[in-house]
Amino acid sequence: MIAFFKLNWNNAARVQWEFGAPLPHAATPPTRTMTFADDNHLATFNGLTITNDVDGNMTWGPLTNNTLTSYSYDARNRLLNAGGLSYGYDALGNRTALTNGANVTKYVVNPNAKLSQVLMRVKAGVTNYYVYGLGLLYEADDSINTKTYHYDFRGSTVALTDGSGYVMDRIEYSAYGTTTYRSGTTDTPFLFNGIFGIQTDPMGCCTCGHDITIPTSADSLTLIRLASPVA
Repeated sequence: MIAFFKLNWNNAARVQWEFGAPLPHAATPPTRTMTFADDNHLATFNGLTITNDVDGNMTWGPLTNNTLTSYSYDARNRLLNAGGLSYGYDALGNRTALTNGANVTKYVVNPNAKLSQVLMRVKAGVTNYYVYGLGLLYEADDSINTKTYHYDFRGSTVALTDGSGYVMDRIEYSAYGTTTYRSGTTDTPFLFNGIFGIQTDPMGCCTCGHDITIPTSADSLTLIRLASPVA
């Protein structure tokens, strides 16, 4: 079995509970205390002051753990640097490059898709090609090795299988995108909501087109929006 999900609905068509198999692993959400300003900007994080620039971009704040770091932006309010990562964009604001130390990853993006679509990723000399139907279906490399994505009803990747149907990876998440369990070592950015083209980078940020968010807290279910560039 790759994955199985069952939902129970009430008479108002609201989900009351969800059953998933294999059974999820126990995960304890971190305890974090956050306050917000009148304009909904994050003001404090575990008692530490968060700073924002005049355009509303967070310039000093948390990563996906309790560590605070600096964030820098370009003139279009696009995130440039954070947590040791650097980002590059095309003229439409789509992320086309990610630098992590000496490693540079480049992306070829479909500019005409309604949802974010990465067509190719070049990383460490390896090119991955991504094939879409109603969302991301599978990827292939130059040696015709394929990996097929399997999703829950939210569109998050819960398993990847190879060309023979063997389960290579299993992934579980908190409600808002933090990876709580991972088996397997497949290098893929398409995890939480991956069917829609959302990528999770090494820092834990979720990227969709030119929008970048951090799932900072699984217990308070808070997403921090870093930037909203104007094309």
